[in-house]
Amino acid sequence: MLVELEPGPIDDSVLTRQASHRSARVWDLNGLEESVVLTCRRRELALSRVVVDRLLPLIEAAGFTGLMKVPFIQLDCHLITALVERWRPETHSFHMPTGETTITLQDVSIQLGLRVDGRPITGRMDYNWPEECDRLLGVKPTGSNLQGGRLTLGWLEKALPNLPDNADDATLRKYARAYILQLMGASIFSDKSSKCLHLMFLPLLEDLDQAGQCSWGSGALGWLYRDLCRATVPTAHEIGGCLILLQVWAWDRFPYIAPLRCNKLPVQSGPLITRWHDVFSVVQVPTHVVVWEPYSPDVVAALPDYCRVGSEVWQAVAPLLCFPVAEWHQPDRVLHEATPNGKGRAKKKVVQDYIFDLEFQGQLVFFKRQWNEELLERVWRP
Repeated sequence: MLVELEPGPIDDSVLTRQASHRSARVWDLNGLEESVVLTCRRRELALSRVVVDRLLPLIEAAGFTGLMKVPFIQLDCHLITALVERWRPETHSFHMPTGETTITLQDVSIQLGLRVDGRPITGRMDYNWPEECDRLLGVKPTGSNLQGGRLTLGWLEKALPNLPDNADDATLRKYARAYILQLMGASIFSDKSSKCLHLMFLPLLEDLDQAGQCSWGSGALGWLYRDLCRATVPTAHEIGGCLILLQVWAWDRFPYIAPLRCNKLPVQSGPLITRWHDVFSVVQVPTHVVVWEPYSPDVVAALPDYCRVGSEVWQAVAPLLCFPVAEWHQPDRVLHEATPNGKGRAKKKVVQDYIFDLEFQGQLVFFKRQWNEELLERVWRP
């Protein structure tokens, strides 16, 4: 006997987009079109590059020491697809049988060591990009290597292969910018091509010390939110963004789906994600459990200082800005994560008298007109 099930939501006042969500295909009794496993995009080569010691102080100044230490971990496309089926663009959270959960600014800080307070990732996008590349990188892309502001990362790697032994300070800075761009394109700002990166980030790296004051972590989280939202469309076949953060976050929150670490490789100093640099075993799995509480004080205290920078905004209810991307950070929806033992309320640092219409995402002119420096400071400064 065929039993008809009601997939929900029971109350559609919040989850209003079920009809156009990829999870609807799971309940398609006609079986006309099954949901496909998403192709997870990232550029793996940049993650395995060896960095010359002379570049390390510049990379540290720009705020990317933690990201540089992220190990290579094979992506589980089936797990990521299953998470996308639980992701809801209406709330920016995963809706599980046990409740809502989401990736927060705290996860970005602790797992990747990226700064989450400071200046938002915004700016102009109308530069003469070949000239900017020549000025800040020392090489000028031509032809198909630069299309609409998107630079081919493979070309950049070949154009700046090895740092000269007699490199002066200006040359060191150009190589550091090139490495950081490749690091971005391989991880936090990867797109569905896995080969290109928009050069809108390059002017922010002109002064590497000033770059270290930027909120790269909030920009990366907004970028991931945007890609998760786009992947919920039933016709989506690919997903970009910082998928390694998504996967490791899921392993920590749902340890029963995580592989067991065999402790065969030495633990490296760095953000929390470095502990997954190991040999895995899936013969045994832990007990079925969901970890709702935030990282223990002992775990946080053992991390490098840069993993705790900006902890004042970990619970901020605010938009995550990354040039044309604007997505809400809503830890107040998951209080069991945002506050110890689920008690208290998430801190609100959003401008209360300003209505931020996310339907305008993608329109940079909107941000230029409405988000002046005073508003940005009021949102992101404690």
